[in-house]
Amino acid sequence: MIKWLMRLTQKHGFLASFILAFILMAWDIGNLDAIRQGTEGFYLQISKEMNAAHSFLTPYFRGEPHWSKPPLHFWLPFPFYAVGFLETTTAARLSILLLSLFSIAYIASWVQRFFSIPKTTAALFFLSTIGFAKYSRIFMMEMPLSLLSTLGSIFLFSALIDQRRSDWLYATLFCALSVLVKGPVAWVMIGGSFSIFLFLRQYFKQSIPYKKLLIFSLATFALGSLWFVACYIKYGQYFIDYFFLRENLGKFTSKPYPIRVVFQGLIIFSLPWSLFLPLVFNIENWKKRLTAVDKKFWPRVFVLSSFFVFFFLWLIPNQRSHHYAMPSIFFFLIILLDTMKCHHSPIKGIAASFSNLASSTLFFTLLPILLMTFAFPSLFESSSNILVMLLAIAFTLFAFISFFRKVSLRTRALSALLCFGFIWSFVTPLFVYPTVPDRVIKIVADRDLTVVYRKPYFIEEAIDRNGLLIINPQQISTRLYEVKDLLLIPERVIKQQGLESKIRTIDTWRVWQKSRKLSHILDAISKSDLSILQESLMLVELKR
Repeated sequence: MIKWLMRLTQKHGFLASFILAFILMAWDIGNLDAIRQGTEGFYLQISKEMNAAHSFLTPYFRGEPHWSKPPLHFWLPFPFYAVGFLETTTAARLSILLLSLFSIAYIASWVQRFFSIPKTTAALFFLSTIGFAKYSRIFMMEMPLSLLSTLGSIFLFSALIDQRRSDWLYATLFCALSVLVKGPVAWVMIGGSFSIFLFLRQYFKQSIPYKKLLIFSLATFALGSLWFVACYIKYGQYFIDYFFLRENLGKFTSKPYPIRVVFQGLIIFSLPWSLFLPLVFNIENWKKRLTAVDKKFWPRVFVLSSFFVFFFLWLIPNQRSHHYAMPSIFFFLIILLDTMKCHHSPIKGIAASFSNLASSTLFFTLLPILLMTFAFPSLFESSSNILVMLLAIAFTLFAFISFFRKVSLRTRALSALLCFGFIWSFVTPLFVYPTVPDRVIKIVADRDLTVVYRKPYFIEEAIDRNGLLIINPQQISTRLYEVKDLLLIPERVIKQQGLESKIRTIDTWRVWQKSRKLSHILDAISKSDLSILQESLMLVELKR
């Protein structure tokens, strides 16, 4: 099977790479209990409500206007909603996956055009990262923001270099769209990075089309501002206070998080290629590459300046997180790819040896973790589950051998895509506990249900019910009188609020705890006790 995939990517490389990535990432993409970001249900709820209300202007959450973000992210699934045969979660996640694949296809073609790296190699390089595996199949705005702002920047670079009218038009479109994903910060990212680039062009006495840049800036500002102007006309100062002061400037005054988490995110989401980062710090190599006579000089200067602004800008807000590294991820990967491909002979030295050893060790470490899962017989009652795990081990072994033997970069990227993609989409569901089991759904049926849960989207989707009464865990004691029949509540909340004497238990089931660290997971596997990573949800009724 692996040999067949290698032949396929060699013969029909570019297209086959994306077909393979689509198959891996689209598998069971609508699973309500798949790996997801904590706030995904929040964004899914907004998109669902906007579509139901036929609202292209105002985002809604639980029936109330909610301007935490501009609406483009929420608009993306609308064509799939209109088709009608896809469930909300499937349609929304599929829109992100398709946007990711088509955008990466162009970025890979751009890399081939300006860096002379085969687009199939570049595509597999981008598709084989942890960041792609995680964010291409969940309904978060990391991929839209990263991809649209990257597309806008590289089209602007192409327009400046080649002076093609189509590049100016696409640059205007994608830069404006990126603003409609995250807001004015997209202008700051693109404008800041390109200002540095233009300053360097001016320093080297290169011609700069100021008139075209002015037209581009005005057109981008006009297109990107349409939604903001429309909301201001309809809602006035309330919209300004909500979006700009509460939701955006508030990030600068919220509880501070350490800067290191953004650096950690950059390393994690660009794995396995971030393990080759030591190669980037070869000063002599940069002296050879950054010479004005080299045709790749200006593309390299552009990518470096873009990465610098796209990454370090996100160190400013207090509310930092790992995903703040995502906007810069593709420029970071291009730097790594160019470093690894700019040599005509294999890279040697301590840095190269370390990188090769670290990358092969990464995949070697996955092997015992996969093998240890056989310590849980309940996971392998089905022969299909055994087959899935054996394939995962085979793909991981293929990746380990590819990186250890230092085969071609294309083959290594293919092996990483197979390993990460298969584990993410096929293996992790074996460990999934449903948020609401089928037996509980049957008990609830048409009875009135109240939910004590911060983001109840996935519960409502599981029981196919909208408009449930939602109570914040901290308010349950004072709002208990509002519960008419059934109550779905975490067991820990019952104990924290001292409700044991007031409820009658109907059913209890286990779910995975949120925000567990890798150390917790490894500890649970080593002890063959996954219960320490779980908590209990309960379906109860009040004692009357």
